[in-house]
Amino acid sequence: MSAKTNKNQEWLQTNDLGGFCSGSVSGPPTRRYQGLLCASLNPPTDRYLLVSHLLETVFINQVSTPLSNEHYLQHLPVLNLAFDFKNQPYAHWCFNLEGGKLEKSVLMLKGENTSLVRYKNVGHQPLTLFVKPLLALRDYHTLREDNPAVDVTIEGNTVCAQTWGEPKVFLASNLAHWEPIKNWYHQLYYSEEAARGFEATEDNFCPADINALLAPGEILLLKFSTQPGPVSEKPFLEADKCYASLSDKERFKADLELAARQFIVHRESSNSSTILAGYPWFTDWGRDTLISLRDFQDFMEPNEAQQIIKTFLQYEKNGLIPNRFPDNADDDIEYNTVDATLWLFVAVWELQQKHQDLAFIQSIFSSLTKIIKAHIEGTDFNIKVLESGLLRAGEAPWQLTWMDAKIGDYTVTPRSGCAVEINALWYNALKIYQSFQKTVKDKTLDVKPYIKTFEKSFASTFWNDQMGGLYDVVIEAEEKDEVIRPNQVYALSLPFTILPKAKQKKVLQQIGEKLYTPFGLRTLALDNPDFKPEYKGDTWERDEAYHQGTVWPFLLREYFVAYEKIYGSKKAKLAMSESLEAFKNHFYHDAGIGSVSEIFDGGHPLHGKGCPAQAWSVAALWKLVKMAE
Repeated sequence: MSAKTNKNQEWLQTNDLGGFCSGSVSGPPTRRYQGLLCASLNPPTDRYLLVSHLLETVFINQVSTPLSNEHYLQHLPVLNLAFDFKNQPYAHWCFNLEGGKLEKSVLMLKGENTSLVRYKNVGHQPLTLFVKPLLALRDYHTLREDNPAVDVTIEGNTVCAQTWGEPKVFLASNLAHWEPIKNWYHQLYYSEEAARGFEATEDNFCPADINALLAPGEILLLKFSTQPGPVSEKPFLEADKCYASLSDKERFKADLELAARQFIVHRESSNSSTILAGYPWFTDWGRDTLISLRDFQDFMEPNEAQQIIKTFLQYEKNGLIPNRFPDNADDDIEYNTVDATLWLFVAVWELQQKHQDLAFIQSIFSSLTKIIKAHIEGTDFNIKVLESGLLRAGEAPWQLTWMDAKIGDYTVTPRSGCAVEINALWYNALKIYQSFQKTVKDKTLDVKPYIKTFEKSFASTFWNDQMGGLYDVVIEAEEKDEVIRPNQVYALSLPFTILPKAKQKKVLQQIGEKLYTPFGLRTLALDNPDFKPEYKGDTWERDEAYHQGTVWPFLLREYFVAYEKIYGSKKAKLAMSESLEAFKNHFYHDAGIGSVSEIFDGGHPLHGKGCPAQAWSVAALWKLVKMAE
């Protein structure tokens, strides 16, 4: 691969704690979040971008070649280097230089806030490598706009740097000695931040540089960590050995599982696992975590998956589980969601279908009862069951469904009332609760009347005979939103389907004709006057497009699950073949290499956008791969 081919691609390594290292394949960081060490100090939160990137120069026969460079606001250098890149089992470059060849590898250690960089001379001549590490030393959401005093100490092959009130970072090497520099590099420029309408410049600090003479076959190891310690090549060798044992047929599925495992991290507050919504800027969101858990449980221990359920139930409040855990562990947990709590029932159901663990259901049943009661009687954000049996939700200024884009006081997609997917989820929660109730033989709450009332009301309220589909939102059975959106797919795909087969086919046909793309479902039909063909621009422009046509890959899972339920496995496999081929190419060659993006443009979905590594997008692809077997 050439540098030009890869200029918009990103790589990612994670540490099972919420920490990560990432960057652009072709050079210096393009986002504020990219760096060689983003440490999570209170897993998976309190993340600090400590080491930004490396300025590297190679000398061979007195010829100087920069491997990387810094981008400045008025100067965007282009390095015309020939290199190959791969992201498995770690980030790896092979540079073809004048007179030689050099390999560079980056690996993050599991369970530690530690990143390793390895340089290996694989050419036939000796070379000299100069490296300057640039430090950001900041919260990972912010930019370093000032130049504070940095305390720097050098002992042997280890440098320690720290600004007041921030964590220490240790830089160590296996070969050479560090030379103190203590220089600030000003106005470094992040092009992706500028494209998103954000502040895009900051200052980085270089505490010291290092140079190493590498004979053919010799290596230089660098270690960046929040803890001091020895430097070893062993983690690279172990990763190589494990990966080499895979056959070519196993490799894609193994790579996909590795991508999925990057989202499964430790949560310190509950001493259990959780699932992050995405890298680099998301934490664990109730909705995203539980949707992803449905498929990620395939390679999790049963107890690990159950602990995620118990973690969210541990933080239940007034019948609602958290919408999201904040980036700062000291901030209040947010509860502004209606669907996350209902997704918990579906996740538990699918987990239970696989493991049949009666003790687990018994341990959480009282919490499930409390949640059902709260929804029936009414709880926060005006969430309450109506006389019709339908569930309504919505209270200004909150957006409670997954279509939650807001710009100040402006709600892009207002969905207060009875939303179609919320009611499909509510029906499933009732049916699942009823099933569990029989299992544990508990008659505390009789939900049968609520189920019957709902079944009488749903189709008559939501069915739009003229369109041959379901209304997206119904407001008190009077005002009905006829906009064609993908949310109706959940009335087909969830475990308990309420519509008769004939109407299921009509809904699926409408989605297929109006919303389907190989990369996911559009959030709005192409012929709608509010349709936004591109996701681009500043915050306002992007949020306006977020749910107004933009394609979401995670919805493709529901589409093909519904397709299989209606038409059978054989036809579903044929129907999904185009998507699988497109996604495999995206997975290896586009946006976040070795992962699946959050979204795609609605008009012509070609390249991933938004978050470059999104949990429920990876989970959807995993489900499709399994269905195709």
